Amino acid sequence: MADHRGRLLGAALLVATLGACTSSGPGGGKGDPLPVKPRAEAVAWARDVVEHLALVVEVRLNDKPAGTNFSRCFGKKREPFFEDRYELIYSATSDTPDVRHAEVVRRARDRLLGDGFEVTDFRVRTDGTPRSLVAARHPGSRHQVSVRSGEGGDSLAFVVITPCLQEPPGG
Repeated sequence: MADHRGRLLGAALLVATLGACTSSGPGGGKGDPLPVKPRAEAVAWARDVVEHLALVVEVRLNDKPAGTNFSRCFGKKREPFFEDRYELIYSATSDTPDVRHAEVVRRARDRLLGDGFEVTDFRVRTDGTPRSLVAARHPGSRHQVSVRSGEGGDSLAFVVITPCLQEPPGG
């Protein structure tokens, strides 16, 4: 029973954190203000999403440092935006045996679909070297989440990519 409550709590926290990266403005359309979020807050939010998804799909993240990469935002024609705008790519890994990759990626896909994500890529390969991937985008907040087989075998990478965010004034 405690395990079931833990999974429900993890799922509820994942759903609750999904809204943490959205703009307070209407719709997320062209010309709408960008979500304002300090970089440290964006990292904490992405870490929460990754940790909760790992909990829901029943894997444990390893102790290796998470990857954080900030980059400038670019427009559709690759024009750079102002210096105070950024995207974050956050990644963490799990030591998960190859034989479980397909199962975990399927669970992640099902969870993401249940949380309103649109799956943009899904592949499961169990013959030869197992390679599995699910990539999804949330239509409201426009952030992306993926779970994929890692390089070198028994690992899964959990990745969150934020939409373009804006540093607060003076941040």
